[in-house]
Amino acid sequence: KSVFSSGIESRMSDMTLASYGPDGKLTDSRYYEAGQESMPLVVMSDGMSNVYALVNMGDMSALFPHMEAEVPDMEYTISSYDEVEAKGFPMSGVLRGFDPGQDEGVIKVKRLFAKLCVRITHRGLSGYSPSVPYSYNLCNKSLYVRQANRRILPFSDHGSQALESSDILGQSDFHLNLNDRNAY
Repeated sequence: KSVFSSGIESRMSDMTLASYGPDGKLTDSRYYEAGQESMPLVVMSDGMSNVYALVNMGDMSALFPHMEAEVPDMEYTISSYDEVEAKGFPMSGVLRGFDPGQDEGVIKVKRLFAKLCVRITHRGLSGYSPSVPYSYNLCNKSLYVRQANRRILPFSDHGSQALESSDILGQSDFHLNLNDRNAY
C-alpha cells in the first residue's frame, strides 16, 4: 500500500511566486506558507507581466533567475517520498500576460508528481476459484514504485528527465505497516 494519503494530490503547504516584467527581468519573488488569504507580489506598472508559481517546494524565492529566459532551466530535487508525504505533490503554474491594472490574478497549477493506483482483479489470475477466497497463484505478490524521478524541471517544455542515477529516488514508496490484502 502506498504511503501517500488520499488527500495528498490537492494539498497545498506553501507557495513561491515570482513576476517578470515586459523586459524579461525579475521584478519580485516571494514565499508564502499555507493559509494566507492574499499573496501580494510586485509587478511592473508598464506592460504585461508573467507570474510563476511553485507549490509545495519550500522557499524557492532566491532560486528564480534574474532573466525570465532562464526560468525553464530551474530544477527542484525531491529528497524522499517522506518529503512529498509531508508537503504534498510539487506543483507549478504560470499566469502569462497579467495586466497590472487588475486587482488580482488566478494561477492554475498542475501536479509535477503522480500517485499511481493499481488494482489487481483476482478472477483473471490462474488458479482463481470463486468458492475459495483468495485462492490464486501469483508469481509476484507485490508491486513497488521504483526508480521515480526526483529531478523536476517545473517550467520546462521538455518535461523532467533523469540524467544520471542520482536523479532517481532509491527507495520505494511501499510501507510495510500498511501491507494488507486490499493494498493499492
